[in-house]
Amino acid sequence: GTSDADLKATIGVLLECATEAEKKAKLDLTVQFLDADGAVIDRVDNSIGLKSGKKTFETKLTTLKYVVPLIKSAKISAVAK
Repeated sequence: GTSDADLKATIGVLLECATEAEKKAKLDLTVQFLDADGAVIDRVDNSIGLKSGKKTFETKLTTLKYVVPLIKSAKISAVAK
């Protein structure tokens, strides 16, 4: 039979974020994976704390393997709070 691991794929996202703000802020990030028509196939949401300087944001999305070839682009949204 087919195991769960055979059906799933992991997509890694690395984003470098930078700010000159002195006060620590929470940065909410959303990455939407889109098909050729621009429809959302899947998404991942995550948050990081960010203060003056640079920080690399890393998150992973586990999705079904058949979905991966359908992804044609990604839309990234960031909101600082």
